[in-house]
Amino acid sequence: MLARPLRNYVALEAIPSDTYQCTSIIKGGARFGKGQNFLRGRVIRRGPLVGPEVPEGAEVFYERQSAHQGQTEPFDAAIFGGTPGAYAYIVPVFPCALLSSETIERERHGRAIEVQRFKSIEKKRSLDALERATYEHHVFRLGLLNIQRRGMSRGNSQGELGDQAVGAGVVAVVSQKDSK
Repeated sequence: MLARPLRNYVALEAIPSDTYQCTSIIKGGARFGKGQNFLRGRVIRRGPLVGPEVPEGAEVFYERQSAHQGQTEPFDAAIFGGTPGAYAYIVPVFPCALLSSETIERERHGRAIEVQRFKSIEKKRSLDALERATYEHHVFRLGLLNIQRRGMSRGNSQGELGDQAVGAGVVAVVSQKDSK
């Protein structure tokens, strides 16, 4: 019996090649910035939540350092049905584009300023219904951004403005081969 990744992860057999520099890869409406490093791999097994757009056998680009957080060394690809002795990595496939760390930090910063502005207004007077709804939306969105940012960090590092996204997982299907 072959091993299978969980949830939205795929097992990729690394294709020995150079690192590709991104000039423009678009995923779900988001662009991955110039200079980001991508590797090439072949999907050997899929988790149950991976959509049909990333089939087994497809060659894909995936972002460097996007292996599962618990994976410190590559697996032997044979445990997933790949080539014995080849390296395999467990990499996420997200259903929509990820925001870069920098984009998240910019939005977090802007929303935090707005939350503080509404708090200072509230000290002087009560917020009207529209102001209250806007304030609550900023607080809600700030909470979501904090969760998104935490999911992109490695270890306990939360990142800063200016960070580039690391760990976006599979960003492009290069070619599709016959599914196994």
